[in-house]
Amino acid sequence: MDLSRYANVTWPRQRVPRVIHQTYRTYDIPAIWNTSVQSVITMNAGDFKYRRWSHADMDAFVQQHEPHFYRNTFVNYRYDMQRIDSFRYVLMFYLGGIYIDMDNGCHRPLREFVATMEALDPDSPHLALFPAEDTFGVQTDFVAPPSYKHIVTHS
Repeated sequence: MDLSRYANVTWPRQRVPRVIHQTYRTYDIPAIWNTSVQSVITMNAGDFKYRRWSHADMDAFVQQHEPHFYRNTFVNYRYDMQRIDSFRYVLMFYLGGIYIDMDNGCHRPLREFVATMEALDPDSPHLALFPAEDTFGVQTDFVAPPSYKHIVTHS
């Protein structure tokens, strides 16, 4: 769907929390991602809070919010990427907002984009935005739900 045709739509009901989440092993990110990360922060300053999650932060968040899953599954994953992917789901379930991989940047602010998405179907409890995927599945390098908890409890 081309959301640009709905440019400048405003809607008073903000359903997606105005926070952008990004993750990396530590708070010091590789220089290769400085430009993309800075574009996300700069383009959205004032409209969105920004939160970077380290692996230690991710671990603590999952342990706090999903202790059974943490003990029985999360810590037993063989690969870090499995923990990172599952953290995204737990994070979006509880907090919502926008998750963007660090190698994705912004060329325009997300304000109008998110407001347009919220206005397209203002009464639907099912609101989430994922990028198009050519293969079978759902891409999670950019995700923008109110919170998965909201979606799951209203399904």
